[in-house]
Amino acid sequence: MNLPSDHSPRTDADLSSASASPADTKSPSSSPDSPSTGGRFLPLLRAANAYTGTASVVATLSSSPHPEGPRAHPSYAKCPRKKMSKMATRYAALDANPETEESTRVQHSKLTQPHDGRESICSDHHEDESTHSTTEEEVRVVKRRKRGYRKATHAIRKEEIERLRVELAELQDQMAELQRRAFAPSRDDQKAEERQLYTNVLHNAVKQHQEAFVEIQSAMTGYAACNIQAGSPIQRTIILGKDEASRRHTLHAMKALKLQDARDFLSRRLSHLNPLKSMSEDYRFENDNGDYWAVRFATSQFERAQNVKQVFDLVVYYLCNIEISVSEKIGHLTVREDDDSGEGGITQNRLTSMTGKGLHMESNTVVFSEYFSAGPEDHDGYGLIVAEFVDEDERHPYRPKERIRKDVNTVMEVRSYTCENEKVVVLTRWSHSRLRYPNFHVRKDGWYELRENMDRWSQNMHETIMESLDPSTGCSPTWRL
Repeated sequence: MNLPSDHSPRTDADLSSASASPADTKSPSSSPDSPSTGGRFLPLLRAANAYTGTASVVATLSSSPHPEGPRAHPSYAKCPRKKMSKMATRYAALDANPETEESTRVQHSKLTQPHDGRESICSDHHEDESTHSTTEEEVRVVKRRKRGYRKATHAIRKEEIERLRVELAELQDQMAELQRRAFAPSRDDQKAEERQLYTNVLHNAVKQHQEAFVEIQSAMTGYAACNIQAGSPIQRTIILGKDEASRRHTLHAMKALKLQDARDFLSRRLSHLNPLKSMSEDYRFENDNGDYWAVRFATSQFERAQNVKQVFDLVVYYLCNIEISVSEKIGHLTVREDDDSGEGGITQNRLTSMTGKGLHMESNTVVFSEYFSAGPEDHDGYGLIVAEFVDEDERHPYRPKERIRKDVNTVMEVRSYTCENEKVVVLTRWSHSRLRYPNFHVRKDGWYELRENMDRWSQNMHETIMESLDPSTGCSPTWRL
């Protein structure tokens, strides 16, 4: 606190000169409140004396005149020093044990209680300074107590490195153990592990072959579609005139060729198959022109058949009267337009059908059939049936503006095979059909119906044969699995 110059504390020289001039003590300025005598600031000077440890100011002030007479206080010079020493001791104890802070404050307040007016002022001043210093010490103590120990960055990194080294050593031990088990298996588990290893090797090899075959099959699918559109491998062009003689001559000359084509085709197609196992294979697709193609290959066994000739005759009879079966089994009203009375083994089927959706379909097919008797080495003969569509017929021309055209190529073989010392008659059939997209507008549902039923005639043939072999069944044919 900055005081005015007339109220500033006097020095020891000023106080000595004041005590040497008695006249000045009686002057108005020598009143108890006058600054010359230091009456008002006497306690402050004493406190400053006690704080700095000098006793000259206190002694001078004690011998200076006073309105009530000179008073000597020999204990004032020593009292502040004792208090300061006690305070220092108390603060040291407070630093050692912060819990005694409150009790120390109580004792400090008791020690600093004034005995008279002057001492009260001095004690208050010392108490203010002590309180201020004590507060600063408390703040420092609290800050030190709240501030925890913080590790250095290099120490933290060093600990982390040490921990990672330990973890690395553990992982290396585990890896060494796994390697030991992998390369040096125990004798008890060696056979099991070898079997598992062989299984994995075989599985991987099979998987690689399957993946390669899938790629080949994908390529073959496109190739098969192109091959099917190219036509049947047994297809030959058939053109019939109007007169009966030319027609018979053309068909008679073609019969031997068609049967030989069928024999060669089936020998290649069955070279890697077991005819005693039932199987079927279908392939259907639609080309860019909208035509629908269907290829079917299947084998079926007739255990109740007596011989090959019996099944062969049933197949030929069904093909010669196919319009009746189609009308009954499929529900398409089918009519034969030709009145074929040709020679044996050659039959022409000129058929027209009307579906349930009102669509008209036509087909013109020639059936070649022949039964080959058993030779000296064969226990039984076999039969061949070949069906080929007519390309052009002057007597029965196609009507593309009114009817949907269907072309069919079929090869069938009836042969017996031995299974467990028992003869089994097997029917092998392959068909190649094409449903030409019409030039006129048709209903979509009617077109889809024709596509789905274009191979139904072969299924109906099986049912008819089974009913003929065993009339009591009256159900679909039995397939040997």
